[in-house]
Amino acid sequence: MHDYIVEPLSRLNIRQIVKAFRKFLGIKYESYVDVTTLLDVLSKKFKGFSYQVVANNTMPKKVFATTDINSGKIRIKQKIFDNACDGDGFGRYCIAHEIGHFILLKLCGFELAKADTHIITPKYMDPEWQAECFAGEFLMGYDAVKNYSIDELVTKCVVTKKAATYQYNMFRK
Repeated sequence: MHDYIVEPLSRLNIRQIVKAFRKFLGIKYESYVDVTTLLDVLSKKFKGFSYQVVANNTMPKKVFATTDINSGKIRIKQKIFDNACDGDGFGRYCIAHEIGHFILLKLCGFELAKADTHIITPKYMDPEWQAECFAGEFLMGYDAVKNYSIDELVTKCVVTKKAATYQYNMFRK
């Protein structure tokens, strides 16, 4: 059960949004995207976007970053940001996930609503699933890497084995 629901989006819908976003920013479908540099690019391109790297102890232990849809601000734990700068797949994915929330909810304007927690939300209406899907499609763009092995995804896209395995399996469906 989830606290919020969003307008339904399929993986294919999100893939198309990612393609348009990459095209708008001039990011070619290469294997690697530097998400930490992208944060600065987004700050310049979109007036409603900002980010802040915060001390690790300012967020709960299992929260790595947050996106405030009203203000357009992403807050990222220092450890996650530093790890992403060092090429850590998990840190990079966390940042891409938050960028996904910004793009889908703030920039594209898909509506976020309070959910009835007694009803099971379909995954395609779950904002967390949508942001995860965005991150996977953004960091491992289908057109560029659809024929990669899991190990190639990990190495060339600089993601975790878990993320690579999930995306690989989605490519095969």
